[in-house]
Amino acid sequence: MARKFFVGGNWKCNGTSEEVQKIVSTLNDGKIESPEAVEVVVSPPFVFLPLVKSSLRPDFHVAAQNCWVKKGGAFTGEISAEMLVNLGIPWVIIGHSERRLLLNESNEFVGDKVAYALSKGLKVIACVGETLEQRESGSTLEVVAAQTKAIAAALPFSDPRIGLHGPLDQLSDTVGNRTSGKDKVDAPEGSWTCDKCNNLNYPFRNMCNRKGCGSEKPSSSSK
Repeated sequence: MARKFFVGGNWKCNGTSEEVQKIVSTLNDGKIESPEAVEVVVSPPFVFLPLVKSSLRPDFHVAAQNCWVKKGGAFTGEISAEMLVNLGIPWVIIGHSERRLLLNESNEFVGDKVAYALSKGLKVIACVGETLEQRESGSTLEVVAAQTKAIAAALPFSDPRIGLHGPLDQLSDTVGNRTSGKDKVDAPEGSWTCDKCNNLNYPFRNMCNRKGCGSEKPSSSSK
């Protein structure tokens, strides 16, 4: 089975209605492979969610940038998962670095938010990753493991509607394209090297993650 690529764009706290309409127009004119090969998700600010959803091409999807940890109520300024479902928004970003760092969202709080959003039928882009300071101190794997374990601990089962996004200051789809110095993140135990293209893949991948390769994981593989 061919791997489906995921392309996401977080617009953060930016834009006017005129600027958003221009971006949507550009996206609508874009050329991509079939929806079976790639999934595109954009995440505008909350106030623009209905505008983007109503005008964006149907094979692209919309994500909210956050949602609350429980059902709505006396939580001024928050958006509930139920509200997003009511608007027909299929995706939500949870645990973004800016919320972790600026608003002090803990690993456990992020895990609870992920679990609640999934329980209401949303698909989740869960953000994990280390800061530059944590990377330079050599604590990358410890930090990312703690964040990931907190999310896993909050879930009653493994859910295919969750995808991980990170690290905080530099993103990479595979472990293999960070090569040296401060940008290098050591591969987790069990990672495997593709025999065909020499790409380094995470342990949970059964097929090579490099575009155009798709080779199967060797029956016995090591880092």
